[in-house]
Amino acid sequence: MRSPCNSAFRTQRWGREMQELLLREASEFRAEAARFLAGAIDEERFRSYRLRRGIYGQRQAGVQMVRIRIPGGRVTGERLLAIAEAAERFGHGYGHITTRQDVQLYYVPLERVADTMELLARAGLTTREAGGNAVRNVTACPLAGRCPGQAFDVRPFCDAVTQRYLRSEATARLPRKFKIAFSCSRRDCGLGDINDLAAAAVLRDGTRGFRLRVGGGLGPSPQAAQTLYEFVPAADLGGVFDAVLQVFDRFTDRTDRHRLRLKFLVRERGLEWFRERVEERRAASGPADWQVPEPLPLPAGGQVCVAVPQGNLSAHRFRLLASLAGEYGDATLCFTLDQNVLVNGVAPAQAPLLLQHLAGAGFQIEGAGESTDVVTCPGATTCNVGLTRSMDLGAELARMLAAERDLLARQITLRVSGCPHSCGHHHIGNIGLFGGARTLDGEAAPFYQLLVGGGQYGGETRFGRPIGAVAARQAPQAVRRIITFYKAERLPRETFLDFVERRGIAAFRSELAAITGQEMEEMLIDWGAQEKFAVSVGQNECSA
Repeated sequence: MRSPCNSAFRTQRWGREMQELLLREASEFRAEAARFLAGAIDEERFRSYRLRRGIYGQRQAGVQMVRIRIPGGRVTGERLLAIAEAAERFGHGYGHITTRQDVQLYYVPLERVADTMELLARAGLTTREAGGNAVRNVTACPLAGRCPGQAFDVRPFCDAVTQRYLRSEATARLPRKFKIAFSCSRRDCGLGDINDLAAAAVLRDGTRGFRLRVGGGLGPSPQAAQTLYEFVPAADLGGVFDAVLQVFDRFTDRTDRHRLRLKFLVRERGLEWFRERVEERRAASGPADWQVPEPLPLPAGGQVCVAVPQGNLSAHRFRLLASLAGEYGDATLCFTLDQNVLVNGVAPAQAPLLLQHLAGAGFQIEGAGESTDVVTCPGATTCNVGLTRSMDLGAELARMLAAERDLLARQITLRVSGCPHSCGHHHIGNIGLFGGARTLDGEAAPFYQLLVGGGQYGGETRFGRPIGAVAARQAPQAVRRIITFYKAERLPRETFLDFVERRGIAAFRSELAAITGQEMEEMLIDWGAQEKFAVSVGQNECSA
């Protein structure tokens, strides 16, 4: 694996040169798509090509999901307007904020994907390596720069790492996707524990550096990242990142496509073995071509959070947020890791006016991060491997919990995925659910496995533990029963995670066993669906 040859991009600030590059890439995609549609190249080759450019097939034939890469979730109002126009002109009129701070557009005909890319390119936005076996969108704490207790601002490092690996030949043939996250402190505000490589800002004797953790990930086999180094000076960060990627590339066994993430290499070979290989690569490579990025201007004003149900915003609402960010803030916004939006640079005197305007426009300005703010992936609505309609269940759970007034119960976080792959991060929800299927009286029915106890606990990330499965139609009743059990049996001021720890999983399993059944006909229909449930799974392009 060669060292990154990306110097042109490391200093690029999305000027004219970058825009020209993005437009060329859109033109290249147009030509390649035309060749595919004409039968000149086979489907497998084209799939690999488009996935690396962030273009995914949907379960609906002939249309694509377009994933827009948003490093650290930070976006200007101008770029938000471009996303809105692309969604309206080429997609289904809305965009979906993901748990990795990307934005996804749906129902884009393959023939219009290049048009979409061109429109985005003119605003400096790219889909490049938002998919495929590449370094994916680099995420960061959405409060970076303003995060309470931060060691220092990690935003410039997020940008520098993005520019280091985007289009790099060094990462062109990775075994599998690779996810990087930045946190502002050891508090892991960037959810680094569920990433392949996590960097948490640390100050040691006045020197900026990072605690590095490796091997985290979710999916059917979740694993928390492990500490590779307690402190890496900022000046050495690029070289250590390069070495980690080189070890991943060199030593991953590519014969088993289901075990190609870094977490499996760390799990099977051990952390000490992995650290030794990283040290060998650093010694062999010599000093890395890495400049510590300059600090960004300290942001003025504060942030106002807008809750976004299931991460979905219409084109109209994207435009309205862009307008309000310019009128009341500094014309920038940030997508959060739980699918919400922060309006940046809002002066204290302007915050009440902004909140009033948001409420008048129908935005949800209360409840962000609470039980009604249910995180979901798209599930079977559009995803090829989704089994259940997780977005529709998320909306139903939010409706059910809207009347909850118990303050501690409102702090319970819910996360829902439409399959075991955990795009909705169900493993780290205080209550998590993921979709599946079972047979009832000879017919397929949508089901959810429930987990409790996930989230940050005692300074570490804990994964939820399974307590049982219920039919999709029973899931709201099951969640309500869990919350009622907590409210009735908790100690004074006892949080939900403390309650799970004290009572144990067996108590929750007993509660779930008491769930009453629905009519059989109703249990065969998923939330948001009209027809009977049928297992329909296409090719898993997430691991293609």
